[in-house]
Amino acid sequence: MTAQAGRTRAVTLRDVAEVAGTTPMTVSNVVNGRTREVGRETYERVMAACTRLGYRPHAAARRLRTNRRMAVGVVIVDPSPNYLADPFTAAMLAGLNAHLGSRNYSLVIHGASQSGVGSVGPVQNLSHI
Repeated sequence: MTAQAGRTRAVTLRDVAEVAGTTPMTVSNVVNGRTREVGRETYERVMAACTRLGYRPHAAARRLRTNRRMAVGVVIVDPSPNYLADPFTAAMLAGLNAHLGSRNYSLVIHGASQSGVGSVGPVQNLSHI
């Protein structure tokens, strides 16, 4: 975050480019893995600036730009309203969430009763993620 008129704001590609002495497009190429056209020195300057400024890509902006949701939906079918209290389910979801998070995906969980399995409700709800 950077300070601006007494407020903090998210670090932008432009901020990183200014510190790295390059263009926002070059920064975008580096942070998105398109490095074939970027020299090693420039790459290292951009990465150092990202680290120094604490730059993190804006997930919502990326989803809009790429039209990719980067989310995985799970429907848990259990008649109990306390399905997350089950140790196996909780451990499985925690592991799945950690794995997905390390790859910049999010996990969306939807609980459904056994009577709702045949309906399209749970799947339809997840189709909007």
